[in-house]
Amino acid sequence: MKKHSVTIISNETAISEAIASKILLLRKSDKIGFISTERAQMELNDLQTEIILLFIKDESPLSYLQNIKSTRSFENTPIILVTETFDTGLIYDAFDIGINDFYTLDSDHNQLLLKVMMGMRDREKTKEIEKKNRILSKLKITDEESGFYTKTYSTQTLKVEIENIINSGKSGIFVALSVDLKHKNILPQSMLASIIKKSVRKEDICSFGQDNKFYIILPETNKEGCIQLINKIQENIKSTYKICAVATEIIDTDLESLESTTGKVLSTALINGNSFVYIDNCHSKKINGWIDKSDLKETNFRLFKQTFNKKFDKLVTPVFFQKQTILQNKLFEAKVEQYVDEAQSEFSIKSKDAECSLIIKYPGYAKINTNIKAKNRYREDLKHINLELNELSASKLEELLNQLVATYQEYDNE
Repeated sequence: MKKHSVTIISNETAISEAIASKILLLRKSDKIGFISTERAQMELNDLQTEIILLFIKDESPLSYLQNIKSTRSFENTPIILVTETFDTGLIYDAFDIGINDFYTLDSDHNQLLLKVMMGMRDREKTKEIEKKNRILSKLKITDEESGFYTKTYSTQTLKVEIENIINSGKSGIFVALSVDLKHKNILPQSMLASIIKKSVRKEDICSFGQDNKFYIILPETNKEGCIQLINKIQENIKSTYKICAVATEIIDTDLESLESTTGKVLSTALINGNSFVYIDNCHSKKINGWIDKSDLKETNFRLFKQTFNKKFDKLVTPVFFQKQTILQNKLFEAKVEQYVDEAQSEFSIKSKDAECSLIIKYPGYAKINTNIKAKNRYREDLKHINLELNELSASKLEELLNQLVATYQEYDNE
């Protein structure tokens, strides 16, 4: 089996050598290996490497990235995509597949050296975690297939982690999660466990719970971070199945109380068809619900205003925050900003060539005014959308933000 510290995969020999010349190896044992794209599929099966650099000339590298990430031995291997020029769409798609970083050939060579060193450092940390996981699996403390703590040890592990969060004074979130009632007997538990494990961070604690539920402890995480995780799990499951999750902050409590509280709310949420409920100060808050349709018949402005202010904060704020975090890591040449208040809320994406904004205003009663503004040096456009107060759900808001991103990319590329 071949062993390289750095492996360069490319269809251009001269570029491979130019990339290698920019990398400073710190240890005598370090080696740089070269693999041509024609032999990549065959040679990857007989290779150990700390980090992979991928450069593909005159064709898309995405299929090669997919092949690398689908190779089990390279699931956790850092990948740096090397390109001739900065291509926003390509980088966006590559990060979705799982690259760790990117580098353009016209950038300072010190940037590449720094990115390689950081990638190798991260790989060392991952290897240490993998080693500990193998030991836990052999001792039957964790399930070999899913990596979750087995039922024998899960209760003890969760209790210890909860105590650690409380004693340290740091934040933490407890999540109870299940497949919705429609798909409960269709989606295999092992498949959902695998998707959850791929979605969470390495420091998160995952466990099988009672009655086919899953428990997740998210150390040093707030509500917005929890919502990001739940959305990520749902995205990884695709639209075929739906999940339901209940979360609450870990504050001066124990596992039994958390199981009981989240379990009762989860049962109700499953029946009502809610996708996510956050329990705050012992009162559950539905993220995907605004106001009952029956309430639309009321003509009390104060009622609508109170409903709007309360639900707006619980829905728009976390969704805007989540989308901003995602786009800041993908639209590198753009400035992504957002703010939320009761008068007007705005989500904007700006670059030197284009500017797009989603603006939400509440004129009163059961209506919401929504505008998508877009402009570049060639044209300017305004799209107006009228919504009922109860129509603006988390999924609808996500749909509007996706429209905004698509509009921005169209205007930015003109």
